[in-house]
Amino acid sequence: MAGIPLDQFLEELRERYFGPPLELQSHEHYPEIWAIDAIDPLVGPDGGESVADVAIRVSEAIMQMESEVQGCGVLVVSHGDTLQILQTVTYAALATMSSAGDGTLASLFADAITRPVLSRHREYSLLTGELRRLAEPVKDI
Repeated sequence: MAGIPLDQFLEELRERYFGPPLELQSHEHYPEIWAIDAIDPLVGPDGGESVADVAIRVSEAIMQMESEVQGCGVLVVSHGDTLQILQTVTYAALATMSSAGDGTLASLFADAITRPVLSRHREYSLLTGELRRLAEPVKDI
């Protein structure tokens, strides 16, 4: 395990930016944001990040981790909305692994970032402090 950073910070895993009207407001505003997400996950709240924006950046974080760390587990810590979007796009990418694009991790994530997939991100909502496996290990075919 020598050489593996235990405290690496990836900017791509930051909290979702909700835009000036909603940023740093009470959690009571989350239903407003999620209603916007349900209508179109490619459009964010006024001046904020869409679900797709977050999915693209968290996918980049996973690809970076995949290229830098092999043979060990990785603990990903972030905010709930960011993590549920990450889990949504990861599950979708793994589900299409045998039939998608050129089979690279980048193409799997790119193919998963769609309205139908991203509009389901609330299905992966987390409780405060919840630990969850990002995805089940993929078995060799």
